[in-house]
Amino acid sequence: MSKRKSKTVYLDTNVVLDFLLKRKTDSTLLVESIRSRKWMMITSSFTIVEMSDWKKRDLFIRNKLELNWGMDTIFGSKNKTDLGNYEFEKVSRWLLDLGTLLNISFIDLADSAGWQTLRDISANTNLLAKDSLHLCIALVSALNKQCDTFITEDGDLIKEANRYLKLRRLKQQLTVCTPKDFVKKFPPHY
Repeated sequence: MSKRKSKTVYLDTNVVLDFLLKRKTDSTLLVESIRSRKWMMITSSFTIVEMSDWKKRDLFIRNKLELNWGMDTIFGSKNKTDLGNYEFEKVSRWLLDLGTLLNISFIDLADSAGWQTLRDISANTNLLAKDSLHLCIALVSALNKQCDTFITEDGDLIKEANRYLKLRRLKQQLTVCTPKDFVKKFPPHY
C-alpha cells in the first residue's frame, strides 16, 4: 500500500457487484470504510456497461427458468438473449438506482495519451481488454493525482497490474489490492 492515505479509490466492476449483491463481506466493509472517512469512490463508465450486461443476463436466466427451460439450454443460449422493452426498462431503472445507492463518480479516458497508455498496457500484459481498460483508467487517474488505489477481487489482474507498474516504474503512483487488503489497512470508522 502507498504510504499516504487514500482519498479516492477506483473500484473494479467485480467489487461494485459484490457490494450491491451482498456477495462478499469484504466489499461491504470496503465501502463502509471509504464512506466513514468521507473519501470518494470512482470507476469507469465501462463498469455501467458491464453491470448492464450482468443484469440482462440475470433477467434472461430468470425468464427462461420461469418457462421451465433446463440449465443446459439456458447456458447454451446465454449469448442469444431475447429481452424486450420491459426488461430493458428494468435494466435502466436498476442502473439509475445504483448510481444513487453507491454515490460513485464515473470517469473515462479523456485524451489520446490515455488511449496510448491503454495500448501499452494491452500490449505488455496478459490482461483482457476490459481489465486493461480498468487498470488504464485507474493509472491515468493516479498520474493526474485523482486516485491512488485500484481495488479488485481479480487476483490475476492484481498480479499483472503490479508487474506492469513495476516494469514502468509506477508502483509509487498506484496501489492495486483486494478489498480485504484495503480494509486491513483502513478498517471502517464506526
